[in-house]
Amino acid sequence: MDSRGDKKFRSYICAGILQELLGMFARELENPTVTPSKVKYTSIIENYLLENYRKNIEIEQLAKLINRSQSYTISIFKELMGQSPIRYIHQLRIIEACNLLLNTDMTIVAISDYLGYYDPSYFSRMFKKLTAMSPKEFALYGQQVEVATLFS
Repeated sequence: MDSRGDKKFRSYICAGILQELLGMFARELENPTVTPSKVKYTSIIENYLLENYRKNIEIEQLAKLINRSQSYTISIFKELMGQSPIRYIHQLRIIEACNLLLNTDMTIVAISDYLGYYDPSYFSRMFKKLTAMSPKEFALYGQQVEVATLFS
């Protein structure tokens, strides 16, 4: 085959290669991989929240933990955990509240204070928002409810 014959098909070959590359690129965009640094940062934040969920925690503190901006901190946590750090804190607190309501004789006000909510009515609103029950209802009927199912 002479060189003129090869030139005739080059545009088709190039177009085919380009189309394949575009398809691979589109597939990568559709299923982005999580970088190890995002996993590391999220793990640092999650561990901090697990150890300190009863304290008043600001996004600024979490951002300083990983030396990143507040918006990046929220973004990566949400990307990997499926919720914002603040919602995660509330969820940890309400899970502990469920435990305390079922296994202690602490009052709702005492539980609210213990978990870092300084306004019992706000605690009750958050409890109901996350469990679809008031703390009082949960104290009465909580033995019949699988706590893990409340947060799925």
